[in-house]
Amino acid sequence: MRDEGLISKKQLQIVEILSQQQEPRTANEVFNILSNKYGGLRFDSNTRARFTELREKGVIAEDGLKVCPITGRKCIAWVYTGNLPADDTRPKKLSRKHLERCREILIKVWQTPDLPINIRDMIAQEFE
Repeated sequence: MRDEGLISKKQLQIVEILSQQQEPRTANEVFNILSNKYGGLRFDSNTRARFTELREKGVIAEDGLKVCPITGRKCIAWVYTGNLPADDTRPKKLSRKHLERCREILIKVWQTPDLPINIRDMIAQEFE
C-alpha cells in the first residue's frame, strides 16, 4: 500500500499495528505500541488525523467505544477492515493562490458587458 502511494508512512504504521491486534484498540493504545516500537514519537492532533483519513479510505473502522487503559477515558476503538484504501472522495482544498485566481476570473466574467443575464444572476446568487 505504501509503495503504491495509497497511504502515508504514518498511516501504514497505524494499519500494521491494528492488523496485528486481536481486539479493537484506541488511538492512544496504537500510539503507545508505535512509540515502543519506533521510539521517540510524539502523539499529537496530527497523529489523530491519520485515523480519520484511514477511516475515510475504508482501511480502518470505528468499533464502538471502550475505556482506554492509558487515559481511563471512553475513546473510539479502532479495527483494521482488511480493505485496500478507497479513492479519497473529499473535495480538494484550493490554495490561496488558486482562490485568488478564481476570484479574478469571476470579476472579469462579471464585468463582461455581453454576459447573458442568467449567468450573471447565477453568479450573484452564489455570492449572496
